[in-house]
Amino acid sequence: MSGRYPDFLVIGARKAGTTSLYYALAQHPQIFMSPVKEPRFFTFEGSPPAFRKPAAAKWDFVAITDRAEYQALFAGAAPHQLCGEASPIYSSGYRCEETADNIQRTIPAAKLIMILRHPAERAWSEFHYQRQLGNEPCPSLEEALACEDAPHRAAISPDLLYFRTGLYSAHLKHYYDRFPPEQIRVFLYEDWQQEPETVLEGAVCFLELESGHGFNVERHNPTIHVRSRRLARWLETESAPRKVARAVLPGRLRHALSRRLRRWTYTRPRPMPSALRRELTTLYRDDIESLQALIGRDLSHWLD
Repeated sequence: MSGRYPDFLVIGARKAGTTSLYYALAQHPQIFMSPVKEPRFFTFEGSPPAFRKPAAAKWDFVAITDRAEYQALFAGAAPHQLCGEASPIYSSGYRCEETADNIQRTIPAAKLIMILRHPAERAWSEFHYQRQLGNEPCPSLEEALACEDAPHRAAISPDLLYFRTGLYSAHLKHYYDRFPPEQIRVFLYEDWQQEPETVLEGAVCFLELESGHGFNVERHNPTIHVRSRRLARWLETESAPRKVARAVLPGRLRHALSRRLRRWTYTRPRPMPSALRRELTTLYRDDIESLQALIGRDLSHWLD
């Protein structure tokens, strides 16, 4: 007996609420979400990623590449449940056409869900998130964008391709070319932020499931700004100074000091500079205008 494949995929975009959507959808009794949130299977089947992990990185880039292992993710689903998973890399532009081909060939009836965020704001959030993870060596988004096409950046992680990931129309066209529009549902990040319950009901209706289920929507993977990468590494790793502090300082004082240092080190990112937002929006204009026609949504407020 062959294993199950997902009935629907949340294919992106990164830093647009996909993790929160994943956990919210899992609360519906007729939905079974993959216990691995981002399997990334259709991008890396048979070819495990071999990215170079920076010394400061907090965790590895992983993917499930074996078909049987991927299908085993959905073995716990009940017969009446729809299976789903959420891998934003599917629409990031990295192997996007190949990924769309793999999905269409394997699960042609699958429904595809996406949340889109203003591409400049998405890049700003992603940059700070990658700094938080220790993947991003550049101190500013401007510098990161200037060297985005350098081969060494793609060798670290496709998540460092900030500008390219925001070319939504170019990436989504691969899916609209392979799937009928009634199998694709696109939401906007601003709607998700303001009325998450409405977006969730829209997703449930799209999946043809029972509506009216109450959801507890929580924020996951918030982006934070790291003031000092050196101090962050000290706080997160079993370093020699931490061992000395553990041996010398009383427990209560040590914990109080750690909390204070964390509050100082990890802060909310400052707002995106308006000049940078205007510059990036100008560069994205053609793609945004194409995206409007592709998904049938008015995005003029993105161009303001």
